[in-house]
Amino acid sequence: MKRRPMSEETKKKISQSLKNRKFSESHKKNLRLALRGNNKGSKNGNWKNGKLITNGYIYVLNRNHPFANVIGYVAEHRLVMEKKIGRFLTKTEVIHHQDRNKKNNNIENLVLFPTDKEHRRYHLLNYKD
Repeated sequence: MKRRPMSEETKKKISQSLKNRKFSESHKKNLRLALRGNNKGSKNGNWKNGKLITNGYIYVLNRNHPFANVIGYVAEHRLVMEKKIGRFLTKTEVIHHQDRNKKNNNIENLVLFPTDKEHRRYHLLNYKD
């Protein structure tokens, strides 16, 4: 989310309200780090141990993976299946969650399909909704 630029009047009001405030040394240190941009990765207040959830799927930070997205994350269910079969999945292979819970990445819940066509056929034959 982008912020609207603050007017000079608003900046002055904020500055005035902060002038007589006393900050602890640790708070001052955190402010300096934040302003310097040294709050990447685990130093960031929003750090979630290298995991994020997008469209219901759990993604794990793995910058060295050949199919990592542009910010270095890979779908966790793909990593779990790759570990089981001992190789990287191809781009065409699809992982199905048997209980249809995208966050349940237990290997017993995952099924590997060679193509999306096979995966869609499975859905047509097994799910009425």
